[in-house]
Amino acid sequence: MNTVVLDNKSNQPITVELYDYWTGKADTVFTLDTGILNLPYPENKLVGIYAQSYAEYMILSWEKAYVRFYQKTIEVDSLNQTIKRHEQWTNEITAGEPYSLFQWPAGLNHPYIDDWKSLDKILVEAFAEGKWRSQPIEVFSKPSIHAYPGAYSLLYKIADTADLYVDDFVRFIVRTLDRIQLYSPTKQAFLQRYFYPEKNSLKYDSAIQVLAQLLPNTAKPLATELEKQNKNSALKIGMVLPKITARSEQGQIVVLEYTTPYTVIDFWATWCVPCVKQMPVMDSLAAVHKNVRFISLSVDNLRDYSKWINQIQQTENIDHYWLGYTTDLRKQMEIEGLPHMVLVNRHGEIVDPYFPHVNQDLGISWIRHLDRQ
Repeated sequence: MNTVVLDNKSNQPITVELYDYWTGKADTVFTLDTGILNLPYPENKLVGIYAQSYAEYMILSWEKAYVRFYQKTIEVDSLNQTIKRHEQWTNEITAGEPYSLFQWPAGLNHPYIDDWKSLDKILVEAFAEGKWRSQPIEVFSKPSIHAYPGAYSLLYKIADTADLYVDDFVRFIVRTLDRIQLYSPTKQAFLQRYFYPEKNSLKYDSAIQVLAQLLPNTAKPLATELEKQNKNSALKIGMVLPKITARSEQGQIVVLEYTTPYTVIDFWATWCVPCVKQMPVMDSLAAVHKNVRFISLSVDNLRDYSKWINQIQQTENIDHYWLGYTTDLRKQMEIEGLPHMVLVNRHGEIVDPYFPHVNQDLGISWIRHLDRQ
């Protein structure tokens, strides 16, 4: 057990909240009077500090840790000043900023820093190359991972690059957290944050079902949230897709029918760069996975009709239709961002209102799985 020194030099009481940095779960809230408070804290734990009217801080509880409050500013020890900069660097790496290594000052003295330098390299490689070189199990077995400021980003990146099907992925995350020995309340809070459903999609539905088998109490509030989102969404899992009328490449007006076990409907436009980028991947998937049909619905303006014709001639295995920009269908279905992909079965029932893009590992894994059914 270490002591974090909190020194209030602001000449007024300050309300301070301490929380687990990984999960965001509050540990304690108290009033810090003027003067020094020696706060016992578990060794090498990442702690979030929020004090009213001050910037939020993350600190590592180590033998020389201190937080000094002045009238308007916060000062921390040298290691935690560096960790603050490292946090910003991690955010930049995950956002796609130039992939240069973080520079740890030579004078810092902490037994984990050498490990953190190696983890920084792994983090850079994972985001720069889009794939892991290292074995994730080896990475997350390091004792220092528990206190590594970029640990959440490393774990998050596995979701994009591990090429695991959803059930295996959930089990892998749970085993990983067990391996680094997160105590139970922190693990539960972390998993609830990690698998919190951002939308009512097959990805979250499947993940929560698997989590319910492993940790029912952890999965229960997530399932409740997913059910609420599905209830309030215009596109609900299980509902029959509204009738879609569109124009074929030959200029004919058709009503879409779903003749294969599964159909992926891609709402897109020629001016949408991610839409165009994933089109060749979609075409190659359509060529080999015959149980899954791909329909592209262009929402281009009439003035871009010829551009649409030129674009769709670059693919051979996708069924292309022109929906047009003025249709009420997108408003009815609450489709805003493009590309937006919807998975339906042969009855036109929605299986996934937010199917993952097929230039992502998860989308490709889903297609392979659906084709085997």
